[in-house]
Amino acid sequence: MSELFDEIEAELRSDRLKAFWDRYGSTIIIALVAIVVLVAGTNIYSSYRTSQNIKASERYEALIMQIGDANQETSIQLISDFIQVENNGYGKIAAFHKARLLHQSGDTDAAVNAYDILSDDGSLPSSLNALAELSAASLLVGSIEASELDARLQDLLSPDNAFRHSARELAGLAYFLSEEYLTAREIYDMALADSELPESLRARIIIMRSLVVDELLNNKT
Repeated sequence: MSELFDEIEAELRSDRLKAFWDRYGSTIIIALVAIVVLVAGTNIYSSYRTSQNIKASERYEALIMQIGDANQETSIQLISDFIQVENNGYGKIAAFHKARLLHQSGDTDAAVNAYDILSDDGSLPSSLNALAELSAASLLVGSIEASELDARLQDLLSPDNAFRHSARELAGLAYFLSEEYLTAREIYDMALADSELPESLRARIIIMRSLVVDELLNNKT
């Protein structure tokens, strides 16, 4: 992954940027969306999991073993059955897993709905509500209006929200894909001005902002 971003930075310094974006643009988008959710969720998800009941943990591990030997449709059904009987933290973790499987199966609408239910679940820590909201938004980038995605992310975009950095990255990407480059640049500038922006995320936003600026310059010529 780091090699990909190194190559992007090199291309940004040349006159071949447009050709490079045409060739690698979809890969960049997929990588960005995957990284946003992975980085934002890993620590929170793991912390929540380790806080749950040991016996429930054992049942969840057994479920994961079953899923490993099953096809996608069966896996989704197994998780659905698990969620029905496990009214605990592992039931919620399984719900996240089900949402991911639904997306992998191609049923993005069902995956988004599953994440939306989790984002509104008052029994979950607010951090997991936010992770679900961010995950749903990541599945919708490029498929809905940027302003609609922006509206979905409003709670996460507040200056005191721990998820604001990833939310800004997604919002900026949505406006970039909608060719609303001025708005995308404004969002990226806001992100870069945040002193708490993680360095790994800063590097990606700098790359995307450079692409935005290039498009703005191309539109002037």
